[in-house]
Parts: sequence; structure tokens; C-alpha cells
Amino acid sequence: MAVKVGVVVHGPEVIDSGRAAEALNLLADVGHVAAVLGGTMGRVAVIDAALEDRIDISMRERPSRSVARLEPFVDVVILLNCAKTAETGLAFGAMVRERAKPKKPLILADYGGGFVSVLAGDDGEIGEKFAGILGLELVATPEFHPRTESSGRTVIRWIFGAVPGENVSVNGIVVGRALEEIVTIVTVDGRIAEVRGAEVKVHGLEKLSLVDLDSAVLRTGDIRRTESVSDGPNPRPRRRPDRPRRRRYLREGGRRHGRGNRGRRHHRHRRGDPGEARNAPGGDRGRRP
Repeated sequence: MAVKVGVVVHGPEVIDSGRAAEALNLLADVGHVAAVLGGTMGRVAVIDAALEDRIDISMRERPSRSVARLEPFVDVVILLNCAKTAETGLAFGAMVRERAKPKKPLILADYGGGFVSVLAGDDGEIGEKFAGILGLELVATPEFHPRTESSGRTVIRWIFGAVPGENVSVNGIVVGRALEEIVTIVTVDGRIAEVRGAEVKVHGLEKLSLVDLDSAVLRTGDIRRTESVSDGPNPRPRRRPDRPRRRRYLREGGRRHGRGNRGRRHHRHRRGDPGEARNAPGGDRGRRP
């Protein structure tokens, strides 16, 4: 009997590398596959890889919420990830399991560490089955080690697996540059009071108001540290980094104006008010030629 497989794709790296598309193709041979994006960082990568018709990007939610949302409709949920190291990949999987509290099998397939691990619902065979399908090594189920500790008004949270020199961000705002593999962030009454193991960027801290470390998104490294290598049916062209962006110009009285200085009044006078076109029945609704 065909198996209903739910897939939660986490992060741009597993998409950019082409591993997400590869895994979806392999899992399609097992049964029906329903894939969603977990987290918010992989949205652009899905579009660049032309996978919008295969990975649902309509929701912006944590991977644990994506797991919980898929679980009632599938037989097994597979979490696709591409961590920097096997250790950080296992720690991520354990954290998702702790938050999602799944009642059905939950499997982590991490292409960064090159392994499969059954996070929940192991019946002795399911791990070997999906490790074989995906061509990854089966490793033991990880233990969960809390990354947050509270004491009165003080909350401490640790970030493991940082690479010295990487940016440290809290809810998308860079607050420092890692100096050690473990970065510790301390808040008092919801405000960041100390950042250990990193060179602090005061300007970034000033942008943050209150921070709930239990639910905050903490990460090290670039938001998107990979480039798409997809050669799917409709790959998006990407600008070569060694070539400057081309500027488009509008001619006005023999002079050229960059798009940053359009000369809007003259442009509207020549072509007619775009507002009129948008409001006209059957007219061009603001679409540029």
C-alpha cells in the first residue's frame, strides 16, 4: 500500500544544493508526497529553484508547526535539512521533536551531515527504509539538551556550532560576530544584557526591543549562505556576481535619467496617466510594456 509522506523543507541550503528536489523525486516512488516549507529563510530559494508547485510556501511558520500541521494527513513526516555539521543537525532535529511532540514517525534527513535519524516513532524498520531510499547513513536518535535556561528575570540561551567570523543574528538582526563555537546570549527583563563568545554590534542591539529567547530565531552565518544550482524545468536566471547591475534609462529631452531619478511628471505626460489605464474597463492594469 502506498505511503503518505509529509516533507518539511528547512532552510535555503538544502534547496540550493538540489537535494530537496532530489529527495522529493525519490520519495515520490514510495507514495504520495506533500511538501511544505518550514521556517521563513527558504522562501526565495524555493522560487529560484522553480519548486513552488512542489513545495508549499504559503505559510510562514516554524518547522515544528509545519510538522504538527502535516501530521494528521500523512503516515510519516520527513524533515529535510542541511546543517553545517552533524552535531548541529542532530541538535536541530531534537529541538524540532521537542516542540512538535509528534505522535507519528518523524525522520530527520540531514544532507549537511549526510545522515538519517528517526526522531520519533521508530518501529525498528522505518529508519533503515528511508535511509536506503535517500542514500544516507542511519544514525542513532539524538537526545534533547535544553538550550535555554531561566532564573528569575534572567534568561540564557546558547547557540552551538558557530564558526568564528560568522554573523550572530537575533530575529534577523545582526547583533555580533562570533569569536567562539558557542555563543551565549543573556537577557534581563526581556532585553539583551550580554553576548558571550562574540564581538557585539551595538547598533544591532539598539534595533531590538524586547526579546523572548524561548521563541526567538537565533542563528549564526549568513541568512542564505549558498547559491542555487537547480537546473529544473524553469530555472530563474541569476546575475553573475562579477557583472554590475544594468541600469535602465528613460530619455527626456535628449538626456538620460536613471530609474532612481525618473522625471515622473514628464514620463506620465508622454504616456498618459497610468491611473487612467488601470481604471479603464479591460485596460492595462499598471503592467509595464
